[in-house]
Amino acid sequence: MRIRSDIFLWLLILLGIILRMTDVGLPDMLTDEVQLALGKSAAWTPLAMQMIVAVQSIFGFETIVARGVSVAMGIATIPLFYVLARNFFEKRSALLATAIAALFPSHILFSRLAYPSIYLCFAWLLTLLCYIKANESVNRRGPAEAAAKVETGAFMWLIGLFIASVAASFMKSQGLVFPVLLLFGLLIEKRKAIVRDEVAWILLLSLIPVGLFFLTHPGVLATVLLYGGNMYGLSGFVQRISELVFTWWHLLTLFAIFSLISLRWFRALPWPVWTLLATIILTGFLLGPAHEYYSTHLILLALPIAVLLMRLTPTLRTLSIISLTITTFLFLGPHTLAPFAHHLYTNDPYWNTHTNKINEILKNTEEVYVLGYPGHHLRWYLEPRLHVGRFMNLEGVNGTFIILKKDKLPDPPKMKVLYEDARIVIAERS
Repeated sequence: MRIRSDIFLWLLILLGIILRMTDVGLPDMLTDEVQLALGKSAAWTPLAMQMIVAVQSIFGFETIVARGVSVAMGIATIPLFYVLARNFFEKRSALLATAIAALFPSHILFSRLAYPSIYLCFAWLLTLLCYIKANESVNRRGPAEAAAKVETGAFMWLIGLFIASVAASFMKSQGLVFPVLLLFGLLIEKRKAIVRDEVAWILLLSLIPVGLFFLTHPGVLATVLLYGGNMYGLSGFVQRISELVFTWWHLLTLFAIFSLISLRWFRALPWPVWTLLATIILTGFLLGPAHEYYSTHLILLALPIAVLLMRLTPTLRTLSIISLTITTFLFLGPHTLAPFAHHLYTNDPYWNTHTNKINEILKNTEEVYVLGYPGHHLRWYLEPRLHVGRFMNLEGVNGTFIILKKDKLPDPPKMKVLYEDARIVIAERS
């Protein structure tokens, strides 16, 4: 029975891997995806962008390549999660936690899309693992070894913690929040002994590179401050909470219910796990609760859900796992089979199907004026140089124009229409 149960969990993990590779090329590229894929964002630290641009420079700047990097990162998170879970659970329980993580809806969704959240999720989990291992290795040494050279195992985990923490802070700007909170947690735990704690020093040193980056790249902070309290910050507290709850519930459904019930057993896990969950909630709340991609990191909730399921009878545990699996498949199975497929897979993939036709019309055009709210995705699909802005003053300006009908803009007068469909108008004024 035990062997059969383990096979069942392995099959669920395999299903989670397959779902991460499903429908990868279907939705149109979205704004933040294109910023990452083109390496063009003033608000992010550069590592995730450099990684994806490097891969594309080898395999081509294609949607499937850009998203394929996320698929690889998402799949790589699964064995990382198992290694992390083994620090808290025995082998079979760790396998159960990994199966839940493999089926976690928000992580599956963003493993299929080119968002930096999937990269940051991997880096944060790796930082948590290296922190736990480094702290454990350093504290395991006996008094006779305290003044001696750091043993190999401890040294390697300390180096790993430094690399993981630096990587997290350079994946995306908010990546530094978790190392900072870990450092504060150590300060509370160690108090005066903090000055002799190697782990604390490693965390502190790991924050220096990103600090220097911010000083030499003021555009990161300037971009964040530009939005003020509208997108980032504390404004509209109640609205932010409601948006966060709705967004997470919308993506997690049954997983959200299990997560809420399981939080009472979160105390069975050490405080660094709590710290990462606090980081996830904090960044989601402060940095735009309606942004679905912040839910990627909630894969961490697979740990307390596993604790909850381990306290159930075998029959209830099996029924719960099957229910969670069905929930994931209903929303994120192949879009032709999933009755409640995510809206990305039910929307018309307009740019995937019309780009070749539009570029053929614009083949002799060097620059185009786009009227409306185009988003960065047009830069991914269209070959000419684009000038964008809803309220551009076009008085006396000649050239080629794309008018986005979805924004209900009036057609500029005295223009020759080159192409028109339900979504756009391409017109020319000379």
